[in-house]
Amino acid sequence: MEAFLTGAASHSKSNKPRRSLQRPELLQPPPVTDNVIKK
Repeated sequence: MEAFLTGAASHSKSNKPRRSLQRPELLQPPPVTDNVIKK
């Protein structure tokens, strides 16, 4: 059972970095401000 829990924990940990990687994608909109400055 413990091995199963540790496996789930490692899975959730590997999922966290992916979420942090998705955050930069959400930070892509700021480049839109660059377009506004170009205007």
